[in-house]
Amino acid sequence: MNFLQICARMASKAGIAGVTPASSQNQVGEALRVVNWCKDAYIDIQERRDDWSFMRKDFTFTCTIGNATYPASTVTDLANWRKEDVRCYLSDTNDEQWLAYRDWETFRATRLMGSQRTVTGRPQDYTVKPDRSMVLWPIPDQAYAIDGEYYRTSVPFFGDSDTPLFPRFHMAIVYQALMYYGAYSAEPSVYADAQKEFERLIDKLEYNETTLLTVGGALA
Repeated sequence: MNFLQICARMASKAGIAGVTPASSQNQVGEALRVVNWCKDAYIDIQERRDDWSFMRKDFTFTCTIGNATYPASTVTDLANWRKEDVRCYLSDTNDEQWLAYRDWETFRATRLMGSQRTVTGRPQDYTVKPDRSMVLWPIPDQAYAIDGEYYRTSVPFFGDSDTPLFPRFHMAIVYQALMYYGAYSAEPSVYADAQKEFERLIDKLEYNETTLLTVGGALA
């Protein structure tokens, strides 16, 4: 479904008399509330987890010789780096090697201590500071390429034809918006019914769009 279809479906499910948005734009009154509930629901689902697969994107940037720190703004829509897989290469990917991730406290205590601070060479380790900047070690001595994946910031609905980033289970947005409507209109039964359907669909979305941990069987 696109944004307009989601709004229309939500209004229909809510049974709001006389509200069938012909557009998501320039609405007033109850229709505007429907549009805003659907907008908010979509953002809330994106921000529900930090590890949605549909929020992952690729990045590549080129190191500056002598510069070890690259701010979050190096990637324009960065929410956070995906720390599991960051790589480094010089001329082409035949030279590609993984960088070892160290948490900030460990990195600071080992790589930013004494003479280690000024070591230069091909990056081997990296960390992410509390301000989300990426720090490489050793300090790059050449213009290495750094690539990997990151999680993007949430993306709002703008136009009628906008579609959700996740390919399935769009009704989760509808039911989340219905929960807002149920709370606003003080209709606990509407809220409870919407919550039940939302939780059913969000479980499916999490199963399909996250890496779930599984517990292995007992050892023989």
